[in-house]
Amino acid sequence: MSLRLVLYQTAPRLGAVDENLAAIHQALGTTPPGSLCVFPELALTGYDLGARARELALEEDAPPPVKSPDAATTVVLGYPEIARDTRLYNVAGVFRGGERILRHRKRYLPTYGMFDEGRIFAPGDQGPRLFHPRPEWPAALLVCEELWHPALAYLAALRGAHLLVVLAAAPGRGAPKEVEEDGPRFGSHRAWRLLARSTALTHGVYVALVNRVGVEGGTVFAGGSLVVAPDGEVVSEASHRDPDRLEVDLDPGKVARARHPYAHLRDEDLDLVQRELGALLGNRTGSPSVADP
Repeated sequence: MSLRLVLYQTAPRLGAVDENLAAIHQALGTTPPGSLCVFPELALTGYDLGARARELALEEDAPPPVKSPDAATTVVLGYPEIARDTRLYNVAGVFRGGERILRHRKRYLPTYGMFDEGRIFAPGDQGPRLFHPRPEWPAALLVCEELWHPALAYLAALRGAHLLVVLAAAPGRGAPKEVEEDGPRFGSHRAWRLLARSTALTHGVYVALVNRVGVEGGTVFAGGSLVVAPDGEVVSEASHRDPDRLEVDLDPGKVARARHPYAHLRDEDLDLVQRELGALLGNRTGSPSVADP
């Protein structure tokens, strides 16, 4: 059975939680029943939170911030969260009805260039786990920088994901290298597009990347949300400047065709991976390890 996926490329206003939440619920009011609806990283609060991050964060045990419009619709939303131990996390939450069914705490926090997330958030301590917007559609979450760490997509695919959902707040960087119908795109757009396509093709999964737009201070967010099929082809792509909405029916047949006659996931040798990682960890800690020939 196909899955209706709706990506909302929004421009949240920094610090305006009530306003952003009202816009999210308004958007959800137009969603077809039974959809998977996805909003960007930190869509509830805006990105450049700085010292206000704790003030704007939700408590771990607080009621879910968003309620899906019907019992069959699943909503994915990014927001800051204070854990019971008081640590602050960058979270992607999955909600259905009035319940939270999964939270993913961003593990890889960029601290290079213009980014300083490691000074604000604690890193998560788990890889991606599965959720099911429909019983036959296993999906997993990544947040922005995590797509650049291929082990996470690999782990999600090994767990059985057919869909990888990536929430992003990616600024535009680099001089325009491509000119689309809506004008020139930042140079960084090409890198994100190639990364999403190669991840989909490598693992035989759909990749849905939802990025935000808008401006915070001197930062321009680059939009360009997209959906990539398991064969690596881009099936839908959003504006790089304006709020936008992508609505795509995901075909389970494309997942099957991407994995047959190919059998990359089937043929993975986890014992080999475990041995080699053990050797690398041994080298790092100074313990005996398997030497290179």
